[in-house]
Amino acid sequence: MTGRDYRRRGVTTTLAAHLRQGDAFGLGWVALVVCAYLSPALKDGLSFGPADIGAQLSYLTYVPQVIFHNHLNGDIITQSVAWNTLDWLAVHHGQLPLWNDYSAAGMPLMLNFESAPFSLPALVGYLFPLSASYLVVVAVKLLVAGTGTYLAARLVGVHPLGAALAATTFMLSGSLSGWLGWSVSGPLVWSGWLAVGALLCWRPRRRGSTGVVVLALATAFAVYGGFPETLVLLAIGMTSLVVIGGALGALTGQVDLRGTGRLVAGVVAGIALSAPLWLPGLEVLRQSARAHENGTGGLAVHGLALLLAQGYYGLPTAGSTWTGPANYYEATTYVGIVALVLALVAVLVAWRRPIVVALTGTALVCVVVVYGAPVQGLFTDLGAGAVATQRMLPVLAFCIAMLAGLGMEGLSRRWHERSVQAKLLASIVGLAGALGYLLFSAGSVGITPAELSARRHALFWPAATLAAMAAGLALAVARTGRTNRANGPVAQVSTTTRSACLLLLAAQSAYLIFSGVGINSYSSKPYPVDAAVAMLKHIVGDNLVALDGPNPADVTRWTGTGIYPEANIGYGIRELAIHDPILPPAYLRTWPDQAATTRAGLGNNVLVPSVGSAALARFYGASFILASPGRVPTGAVLVTRLRVALVTYLWLYRVPGATRFSFAAGSSANVISATHPGNSTWQLLVRVPKPSSLTLRVTYFPGWHAEADGRSLAVHSVDGLFVGVTVPAGTHRIVLSYWPGGLGTGFVMAVVALVALALGTGAGTARRRRQRRPPLP
Repeated sequence: MTGRDYRRRGVTTTLAAHLRQGDAFGLGWVALVVCAYLSPALKDGLSFGPADIGAQLSYLTYVPQVIFHNHLNGDIITQSVAWNTLDWLAVHHGQLPLWNDYSAAGMPLMLNFESAPFSLPALVGYLFPLSASYLVVVAVKLLVAGTGTYLAARLVGVHPLGAALAATTFMLSGSLSGWLGWSVSGPLVWSGWLAVGALLCWRPRRRGSTGVVVLALATAFAVYGGFPETLVLLAIGMTSLVVIGGALGALTGQVDLRGTGRLVAGVVAGIALSAPLWLPGLEVLRQSARAHENGTGGLAVHGLALLLAQGYYGLPTAGSTWTGPANYYEATTYVGIVALVLALVAVLVAWRRPIVVALTGTALVCVVVVYGAPVQGLFTDLGAGAVATQRMLPVLAFCIAMLAGLGMEGLSRRWHERSVQAKLLASIVGLAGALGYLLFSAGSVGITPAELSARRHALFWPAATLAAMAAGLALAVARTGRTNRANGPVAQVSTTTRSACLLLLAAQSAYLIFSGVGINSYSSKPYPVDAAVAMLKHIVGDNLVALDGPNPADVTRWTGTGIYPEANIGYGIRELAIHDPILPPAYLRTWPDQAATTRAGLGNNVLVPSVGSAALARFYGASFILASPGRVPTGAVLVTRLRVALVTYLWLYRVPGATRFSFAAGSSANVISATHPGNSTWQLLVRVPKPSSLTLRVTYFPGWHAEADGRSLAVHSVDGLFVGVTVPAGTHRIVLSYWPGGLGTGFVMAVVALVALALGTGAGTARRRRQRRPPLP
């Protein structure tokens, strides 16, 4: 080896070490920002979610004089945390989380998509105590979003500081961080990793198998992320990015056309890996209320103001009022003014780069989908009315974040060019003009002085940041000019440039942290148990409790009589109430008073029937009725009264003759015993003198199987709602189990995909080793 070779190796080694140090700093910054964002948990408690809202929804748990920290994010505590609790308990008992037995006669758990038991954040959350599990889920979502964006930025040539800025911008953007507690964000956090996989597939002279594996895993985890509607929007955004970028890259020779095959292979493998969810889940979706839902999607164009200033239309937290389009979570868009300036710089400086054109084009697609009024109607016409188009905003944030990273890269590399400095100034001036317009129009007709004050306050920090950037630009231009005159145009003040980039990163991170950190809620106990709840739980045990509230005219209206549906999971009390997007319309169609189900079939996913008689309670298998004041269910026997706030007492009644498993009236057959060994399994011992029909008051879905002493029994629906079987004569042990059709096939597909990925990766590695092996003499 020559001296020149040694010198070249030394330079390469030094560069690699420098990049490793830079990446350690960049990824460390991402982790530090996540910790800072979630730091209130150290003070308020490890339970992520609005326990204050959850407690106030029920007379049983009501606490007087509580001021909601955030009055708008109740679904986190009533659904997301509750389902995560069921997932965690099932896994820690060695079971698949297939069935939720706490909602009415039961509901699919895994196949409602939103419980997301196989998502990567949930898998990590299982490793922690239940009290911290959901906080870990949120933290992992942030890390997935941040690390994916960081690596995507690095792959397109952005150095660590710019990549850290891109990562921070995406993961703490208002449109993504606001949804962290919801399953809405589950697929969206994988935007960066999907881009990483696509880039690795496209790039020539790279390990193609790595791109296929990354893309397959990212696709699979995006599906497992738990929200099919945002998965559709994510697919539209990523397809736009890949098509535009791939086409331009192919024209300029910057991408390997064989990457198309690798990209397709990665997506197909990801679809196969996620088959255990979507293959049986699609059947559940088709027969659910979700299939008939019509999204209230799309935003008015004036909602774009929120891109520049968080809180321009107020906030959902105490002391503020939201006055913007839709609600806060649907409309908030902020990404930080620093990111917007740098994104504009990237467009102006590097507009010839395919990746810049692709990101810009995809951002425009997102704007059209979100703010174009006819687009939501198009989705509805295509049978996808449940897709609320404004939930594509995080994809827009991802594009802006990546452009911001590229903009910082352009500034750090070409700062000495006068044209770059001019374009930076133009970006600052353009955004200053936009802020000026918002300030001028802030006092529109009809707003209150408090609302006007909130708008002006929201514009202060973006305006101050722009002023500071303009002053810094002027100072830097003057200093660069002096340096160039002293040392020649080749001289670079790299230390000053890096310091400026670090300052921009710090300013951007601080703005995003302080903008979003106060939106979230934390507590020490998500479902605090008081005396009334403890007494109710002690009396009813595992029996189903029906509710008799003042809503006989609308069984989709919550009245506060029991515990809000799905939140009851956290208290371990089974209720005849459901709040689930896959609520079967059969529950509404079989309700005896059709006038009380006026919203049946229109996508309504709440059922809180007012059960005013023992006969109706027996139909559902409810052994108890909890009644509000003035409601006396006929035929029921009073057990006790529960002292509660607001209405003084709730009244608990027992339902004579109620049972979950029963033979047809007049049959001499009887159920000797019934046990529930798993979340989706029941075992019954029955004595049947002659063949008889057995009704199991478990919600009927395709996928229920029954056996009598190991011999299969045909399963049918009873009243269109429950599971029924015909049992032959004799004494039998009946086993009822839920294993949806397609679930086994889905697992086989996933295993085959894993094996194929492993074999493909191994074959590629072996081929590269043979190519590197020196020829024999």
